[in-house]
Order: sequence, then structure tokens, then C-alpha cells
Amino acid sequence: MSTTAMYSAPASARMRRPRRIIRSGRESTSHLSITTILLPAESNCRPYQRGFMIRSTSRVVFLLLCASSIALAQRVETPVASSEEEAMAALSSRIETLEQRLRALKDREAIENLISVYGYYLDKALWDQVADLFAEDGEIEISRRGVYKGKARIRACLDLFTAQGLTTGNLRNHIQVQPVIHIADDGLHAWSRHRAISQLGSYDGAAFQSGGLYENEYVKEDGVWKIKRDQVYTIFFTTYADGLFEGLGPAAAVSPDLPPDAPPSVDYAALPEVFIPAFHYRHPVTGRSIRSFASVPATTAP
Repeated sequence: MSTTAMYSAPASARMRRPRRIIRSGRESTSHLSITTILLPAESNCRPYQRGFMIRSTSRVVFLLLCASSIALAQRVETPVASSEEEAMAALSSRIETLEQRLRALKDREAIENLISVYGYYLDKALWDQVADLFAEDGEIEISRRGVYKGKARIRACLDLFTAQGLTTGNLRNHIQVQPVIHIADDGLHAWSRHRAISQLGSYDGAAFQSGGLYENEYVKEDGVWKIKRDQVYTIFFTTYADGLFEGLGPAAAVSPDLPPDAPPSVDYAALPEVFIPAFHYRHPVTGRSIRSFASVPATTAP
């Protein structure tokens, strides 16, 4: 037997011999390493070359696997993150909408209360308290008396009706109904249209009844709603004793004792003529504006 044959392993042994790899300078007989597939032990590379190539290849494979894992993770996580962000954005928008609606409801309630408080103070001729419901630059226009501007002038205008506070035997009921309220998007301005029915008189004197329409404007200052402009149109004014039509009288005109700061904003006549003040809001179905209708003879009214 030759020396070569004596020291050579049988062919079957060579076939069964596990592939060898080098990890950090040590040999391993693992059959599952990715590097054993890429670089078999029977390679013609010299040992140091094989070790270098194995380490380099391992790094490349490791980096490729990392890159693949990151890409896969991004594909999996990005839609989830995006979905969560979209859900949070939708939720935030929904919350903001609900908060706006809640503020609008609270504002409407505050304005309704302001209208009612105004009526209760007016009932008892509490002029100081009525004037305090106005903004500093507020205005008041009652019937055809003209416009009074500023709280001091508003307070003076109220004295045209009677002195501060009711005396025994006097009645001044001021009933307000049918409010239609609109609030601006900024939440700082609002408008209302409502009706007033009044009962006026004294125990030993004359008694009157009247009806009017308000078209008012409001402003919120420091979180408090105040009257910006108070305008009431007299629809009818009549004596109680003579009845609704027999005792009709004209709408009150400008007072010579206390001239207004501006003339009446609208020239109109009360019953028996018909007058419809302009609406501050559009028709809720058609979206059209409804203008002020000029006075027309009652006989031609529908």
C-alpha cells in the first residue's frame, strides 16, 4: 500500500465527513449554518482565505437578513401606525365638533335666559338692571322713537315710559315668546327674532295691550352674553276698553323731550296696516333671504 493510500481516508469516509466552518477562529461541525452552503470545506481556498471569506460572507448574509427584517417590519408596522394616526385624527375631529355643538347649545341657553331676564326686569320697570344687560356700546330702538346709543342714553330712554320701579296699582307685563336664535361661527355674536305681548295700565287709569317683534343682536364679552342692539317693532297698540281694533293707536314716535342719537332706522306703520320686519336669517329650506315687507293697507293683506 502506498504511503498516500495509507494516510488517505477512504472515499466513503470523505463523503461522510461533515463540512467544516470557522467561526471566530474556531472550527464548527454544524450542518445547518448558512455559510456551509456557501463555502464547503472541500474548497480549494487556503485556510486563512477560507476563514476570511466565511467571515465576510457571514457579515453580508447577516446584513441582508437585517435589511430584509427591517423592510418586512416597516411593511407590517407602517399601515398599523398610519391606521392609528388616522383613527386619532378622526377622533380629535369628532371631539372638536362635539365641543363646538356643546358650546353652541350653552350659548343658545344663555341668550334665551338673557331675553327672559330682560322681560322680567322690564315688567317691574327695573331700568337700571335693564341698562346693565347692554354692552357699553349697545343700542336701543323702541317702536319709532329712534336710536339711543350707549348705556347712559339707553338708561335715559327708559325713563320715557315711567320712573324706575313700579308703584302700587300699576301693571307692565312683558311676555316674550317664539325665539329664533342664530349664533355666529366665532361664538361671539348672535341674533334673535322673538315676539312680545304686553299688558300695560294702572288700577285707576287706562289699560293697554300691544304686540311687537324683536330683531336683536348680541355680543359675548369676557364670556358673558350682552345685548348689542335691542330693536322692537310695534305691530299693534290698542286700548283694552275699546278692544283690539276700535282702540288702535299709532306706533310711538320720536320724543321731543329726549331726542334720539339717530332717527328711526325703519319708517313703518302699525295695525291696521301690515308690516313685516326683515328676517336676520335665511329660509331654512330654500336658503333665500326674506326682506322687510313695506306697510300695505290691511284690506289687501291675505
